[in-house]
Amino acid sequence: MKKVFILFIVLSIVSCKNTNNTTTNEIIAFMIDKKARPLPPPPPINDTTTTVISKKVMDSLFKIKLKVAVYPKLEELSKASLRHKLSDRYNKIFKDSILKPISIDLNGIYSNKGHNIMLADTIALKKHQSYDSFDLLFWFSNFYFSEDKQKVFFTLGISRDYLNGYSALYVLKKEENTWVTEYYKNLEIW
Repeated sequence: MKKVFILFIVLSIVSCKNTNNTTTNEIIAFMIDKKARPLPPPPPINDTTTTVISKKVMDSLFKIKLKVAVYPKLEELSKASLRHKLSDRYNKIFKDSILKPISIDLNGIYSNKGHNIMLADTIALKKHQSYDSFDLLFWFSNFYFSEDKQKVFFTLGISRDYLNGYSALYVLKKEENTWVTEYYKNLEIW
């Protein structure tokens, strides 16, 4: 009987860990599909009146599949910096989960739009060489879930090059088994 109880506890822990990885992979895939967009073409040199991109060009831009790199290490957010970034409403929702960051495995992330997702080479990034091998670099903070697992808070940074990017704070909520953005706040632009 004791062995069955221990087996039950081990299986419960493993299944909870897999659920967290699946959920965080869904969130990462959602953000990549939402934010991975190619740059529009430059305007014609001699035409100063055209500022609208044609429907044909827009459709072709949406069909482009990008190489997206995900930084393999999650940023740890301090409790003091979170209080300043979040409103009081969200501080109350995420106050307990901020103490318990969830570590995730970035392997197995997928894109519903067909983007090629890879882990970024951190050594090449330190040598300023790696932006040639991908179009966008995504880096995430740890994910902090509400008690009911229906809301998640994190920061996201996206860059195209060393001096071309931004970071933002997100609160997502789950509606009808899909994640939607509930709150968004720009943090930095570089």
